[in-house]
Amino acid sequence: MKEFILSTPKTKSSYRSINIGNTLINILRKHNEWQLQNKENYGQWYRNSNFVCTKENGEPLTTNTYKYLSRVVKNELCINFSMHSLRHTHATLLLER
Repeated sequence: MKEFILSTPKTKSSYRSINIGNTLINILRKHNEWQLQNKENYGQWYRNSNFVCTKENGEPLTTNTYKYLSRVVKNELCINFSMHSLRHTHATLLLER
């Protein structure tokens, strides 16, 4: 199994706060309810990872999962997509305000 190491950002200015709307807040709340239900269902086998995007058992999604999702979006929607592109999309939308 591949090991991932998480650490703090390199500089204090690397921390970001973003504004989110009520729609996303509601989606995140429902997703959190789903995670709590999975935690109850999996019991001792549930992994408390404190991540938003997890597998049913609480494990963080792997880079392979993100690569797979990128391929699906590209093949089904004909959009050249990567998870990293979401960062650029967010920045562009902020600049357009």
